[in-house]
Amino acid sequence: MRTARQGLMMRRTAPTWTWTWGTTPETRKRRPILRFPSTSSPLYSLLAPEQQAKVFRPSPTGTRLCVVATNVAETSLTIPGIKYIVDCGRIKKRFYDRVTGVSYFKVTWTSQASANQRAGRAGRTEPGHCYRLYSSAVFGDFKEFSEAEITRRPVDDLVLQMKDLNIEKVVNFPFPTPPPAETLLSAEQLLLALGALEEAREDRTVS
Repeated sequence: MRTARQGLMMRRTAPTWTWTWGTTPETRKRRPILRFPSTSSPLYSLLAPEQQAKVFRPSPTGTRLCVVATNVAETSLTIPGIKYIVDCGRIKKRFYDRVTGVSYFKVTWTSQASANQRAGRAGRTEPGHCYRLYSSAVFGDFKEFSEAEITRRPVDDLVLQMKDLNIEKVVNFPFPTPPPAETLLSAEQLLLALGALEEAREDRTVS
């Protein structure tokens, strides 16, 4: 399965030392170089729970853990010992084309709020730092907040559940962030055409 990789998180442990020779006459002498043996683990929402649990296990002594994560690690959980975040500023979003009725995924820029959430995951248990792979000018062009998912996804399943709860006028329901009225009406028409709803006098009920 392909997933958008939104960032890297690294947990720092004790380093090991090796020696190398310089490459110029001035540096042709032995000098110490820090080397961190590392292990890497993926983290995304559809990953099996036992695989997700690996990122919470202590790393072997002298080993650095690198977590390649989607935005599931943005707010949903805290991985202990994470000290550095590498944020590419990208996110895979689901969009809905109301004309064709087709949903699709697209990798696009994240929002300022999400970028700040990512930065906040660094050093939650000790001092840390977030490295952003984009300029402050690019950050300034980000939207302040991401659009609510309900405004960019099909709502057929939602309308069906609401009808099952005897909510007759779905269009008038006080959503915290209401989807466009035409999207709700289109969903009702689709459910009627599929036979999931039936016309009953002045209201529509689940068949």
